[in-house]
Amino acid sequence: MDIPVDENRTLVKYGLKALKRTGRAGLQALARSLGLSLEDIRSETVAYQLVPHINAAGRMGSPYRALQLLTAGSRQEQEEMASALVEANRQRRAAQEEAYRRCLRAAEERHGEDLFIILREEGVHEGIAGIVAGKLKDRLNRPVVLVTDSGEENAYLKGTGRSIGQVNLYEVLNRGRHLFEKFGGHAGACGFLMRQEGLEELRTLAASAMEQRWREQPDLFQRIRVPDGVLSGGDVTLALAEGLEALEPFGFGNEKPSFLLTGTVPRRVSRMGGDGKHLRFQAEGGDGSRVSCVLFGEADCFEERLRAEEPVELMGSLAVNRWNGRTSLQFIVRDIAE
Repeated sequence: MDIPVDENRTLVKYGLKALKRTGRAGLQALARSLGLSLEDIRSETVAYQLVPHINAAGRMGSPYRALQLLTAGSRQEQEEMASALVEANRQRRAAQEEAYRRCLRAAEERHGEDLFIILREEGVHEGIAGIVAGKLKDRLNRPVVLVTDSGEENAYLKGTGRSIGQVNLYEVLNRGRHLFEKFGGHAGACGFLMRQEGLEELRTLAASAMEQRWREQPDLFQRIRVPDGVLSGGDVTLALAEGLEALEPFGFGNEKPSFLLTGTVPRRVSRMGGDGKHLRFQAEGGDGSRVSCVLFGEADCFEERLRAEEPVELMGSLAVNRWNGRTSLQFIVRDIAE
């Protein structure tokens, strides 16, 4: 969710208040189907739960289903449309995961040394191409453009790109603007339509631009994560997490505060989620304190390290988990260091 600063942040702040008391029965039905209470709605809930389900209608079929949810008259129709969006989002996630793994293998095998990855892969659903490009960018720490056939007699290609923070994607791709039939975007994300025969020239132009940038800035591809603060086990409290909520709504330009949790040992590690891609564990501090931690989407990468029960440092953020009238503290892990 983009919440830069100034009036945009104010609009979101009061928009969330309006959403908590919305009279739109369709939104209420969707929230119920997801186990959410609109009374406790926050920017992250909107960005990571409500919006993906509404967007899934257009990604996997027709956005008309989302409109039907918002305009449904009877409770039965509202429940049916909410269930349809939940199913569309399930399909979106399954297609996204399959495409991501296939594209990751292809990128590592064919473009492992590339500084700017332009990956052509068949069969990636147009509605999820941007999400997949973003996940590849995060995993490989390189700008990634995912190119697919446009379906127009195989004469054209569609490209969807996502970039790391240090690289202005628009500036790099703009060097090949003469190759594009359509082109638009910004520093972090771009899209284009081009004829197939221009693809290799675009790869050459992008590679040249990145080589130049890398020579000028040798640390360009280093992962630099600077926390807003450092905590030990006993510092992580529900009161602190609730106090940080006063800074909401969070988003681009007002990022959620990040912390380095030091001197902890992982205990009671287990997988969670229907696909087992997430991890739950306890971070035990030297003072005997324990913090409940959740790591989303990276079970395969970090499970072995966590199960070793060796001291680690955790980078992440504090979250207040509200469920069925109960309130608890969680540390949402973004990265792990030995």
